[in-house]
Amino acid sequence: MTSNEQEYVDISTIGIDQVPQTPAPLPSSSDKATVSYWMATTAADQLPSSLDTLPPKSDVVIIGSGITGVSTAYHLINSASSSKPISSITIIEARSFCSGATGRNGGHLTAASALAYTDLAANPNHLLGARVSSLNADEIKTETAKVVEEILQFESRTADAIRDIIADEQVQEEVGFTDEKNWHICFEQAEVDAFEQSLAQAAQHAGLRKFVDLVRRVPKDQVDRRMNSPVGIVGVYEIPGATLHPRALVSVIYKRAQRIATSKHISLQLITDLPVLSIASPTPHISILSTTKGNIEAHYVIHATNGYASHLLPHLSSSDKGIIPTRAQVVAVSPTHHTYLWGIALSAGAGYEYGHQRPPTEPSPAGPLYILGGGREHATAREWSIADDSSLNPQVSSFLHLYLPTVFPRSYPQQGVQMEWTGIMGYTKTKDPLVGRVREGRRKGCEFVAAGYSGHGMTRAFGCAEVVAEMVVAEARGIVVSFHVAAKTFKLALATVTSNAYSLLSSHFSTSST
Repeated sequence: MTSNEQEYVDISTIGIDQVPQTPAPLPSSSDKATVSYWMATTAADQLPSSLDTLPPKSDVVIIGSGITGVSTAYHLINSASSSKPISSITIIEARSFCSGATGRNGGHLTAASALAYTDLAANPNHLLGARVSSLNADEIKTETAKVVEEILQFESRTADAIRDIIADEQVQEEVGFTDEKNWHICFEQAEVDAFEQSLAQAAQHAGLRKFVDLVRRVPKDQVDRRMNSPVGIVGVYEIPGATLHPRALVSVIYKRAQRIATSKHISLQLITDLPVLSIASPTPHISILSTTKGNIEAHYVIHATNGYASHLLPHLSSSDKGIIPTRAQVVAVSPTHHTYLWGIALSAGAGYEYGHQRPPTEPSPAGPLYILGGGREHATAREWSIADDSSLNPQVSSFLHLYLPTVFPRSYPQQGVQMEWTGIMGYTKTKDPLVGRVREGRRKGCEFVAAGYSGHGMTRAFGCAEVVAEMVVAEARGIVVSFHVAAKTFKLALATVTSNAYSLLSSHFSTSST
């Protein structure tokens, strides 16, 4: 490294290099895990039914019933043709339906914005697809801007696709959908200056100007009127964003998938409270999944377990190239006067903190509750490699309990916390998800993975699930995947998803008969 070069440091991944290389455990048992607001407020008739017994075979087995697992099933069914290379799909969940990160930490449908340009552009992993050594400074800037544009476009299209499903199904009230933008709060002038620099740099690139135009600096008097004169805020930026009930959303996607599956004579089944203990591949294209209720045979296995992925894929336990379970903590807080205050989603602290008030259509004796997550930076080891969602971190609790009454003293009381819980995210060192075929340690079986969203699953998982589904369908049709996405960067997945065309997806494959 020359004296003019600076090592890239992402503050949200500080300390991840010190994580021991230990595979994740199974999730905490349902009777011991903390209960999230989303789980407590899901009506029984919203949840899909579960099988009592494990079927002996399934063309595809998806491990995990969160937004990735259910979305993968949805995309597989949508892609199915009359020739039906895939006729049966089984989703296996270790605990109750959608009880992992989606049902604990989800709820924000806010895509990455131009405010993140400098952070995304500084990440050297986003240029691994280009031969950086052969590029001059201007060419590097151009290539970097293209990658950032792909990332912003991907998240934006993923959010729009979810909006379309909500509109098509007419379930805005059922999923508590509130589309009132996202306000990012700055408590330091340095953060304001950094955002202004990010916007200025992004505006230099034609492909990014449309994203810059979506960002608005909110005048202080408007912030004071809307949020009852909050304390300590020096700047607010408005970006596109929405909030919703994540578990209710995933249930809607599942039921939509099941309806389409029935029309195509495809079997879609769910079995909950059944951990997968191990996977063996005795012959090519056959995997045997062992559970406490027996075995199930599958042609294709899709790992949609996010922070728990390394339990069945131990080679992903490395902080360098794997997925690190990372505990997030959340509180539900009642407003002082038990009234609905604002529907805007909020984020702060470089994205560490995030929150929104639930709409009045979700009644609560304490008024529409405010769901606030964050504070991980106040934990001694930033909650790296902690896969236990049965307990709370007292350091994080102290921060979260004081946050709203400190910033919004006229709106939230000192003792307003009604619920508190934890959930396990999946972080990668680059903060890019791992998407594609599993090869290492799996010589014979056909296993795929989509995981490692680094806290951004709501605007990534649905799109990444589409990539994995297209890969599985391609193999089922005799198109052999010739690359290993799971060891590469997000850019490859972006190139396939943003095209939204099978012809471009196929350009990454080499076709041969199987």
